[in-house]
Amino acid sequence: MNNYEIPLDKISLHKFKSILQTKRILPSRTILLETIDERFSTLEEVRIRSVKGLIDTLKSSKLIDAMAQKTGIPIDYLTILKREASSYKTKPEPMKAILPEDQKLLDTLASAGIKNSRQFYENCYNARQREALSSKLKIDETVIEYMLKLCDLLRINGVGPIFARMMIEGGIESVNIILTLSEEEIYDTYNQIRLSGSYADIPLSRNDIRYCKEMAGLLPPGPNY
Repeated sequence: MNNYEIPLDKISLHKFKSILQTKRILPSRTILLETIDERFSTLEEVRIRSVKGLIDTLKSSKLIDAMAQKTGIPIDYLTILKREASSYKTKPEPMKAILPEDQKLLDTLASAGIKNSRQFYENCYNARQREALSSKLKIDETVIEYMLKLCDLLRINGVGPIFARMMIEGGIESVNIILTLSEEEIYDTYNQIRLSGSYADIPLSRNDIRYCKEMAGLLPPGPNY
């Protein structure tokens, strides 16, 4: 059972459209907002119901061309739409991006086949797994728990290692905790840590935080500590 990433078959086309209309879109993808209601209605008419369905329907250039002919939606639009939809697939972070300062620990984890955030998360999801890994690799359980918190937050679309560290320092240690907080509480915590000067400056807006929380809400629940 997948407990790591967003189940893309559970994100309806209507939900996907709503996210696009409220998130900060890359300049190269603003085309997606053009006549969005009309184009998404057309996609629903051809029985595309979810983000997964959209990705599967547009998975090749040949299929994109066929859908453009069938619906009248421009090829460029469908190509960028597929690219945006595919970005909702959770991309694991290399462990070296999470722990760049500890090569010895990276080598120890690699010896157990753990080289990215997903592998770490899935090997440490419950207390029994964490205890077993600690015993096997001789890594302190508090270190394992801290890394698991990082890997949990990194499941959120758009969250990177620095922002994850900032959140943990501010007491927001998991996806589960994010879901209990308001956008304002998360933003205030982020701003306090940002202004401390302890991390490279990551300018985020309230809209970015709203998107972060919305993406967190689409994920399977995280581990209990």
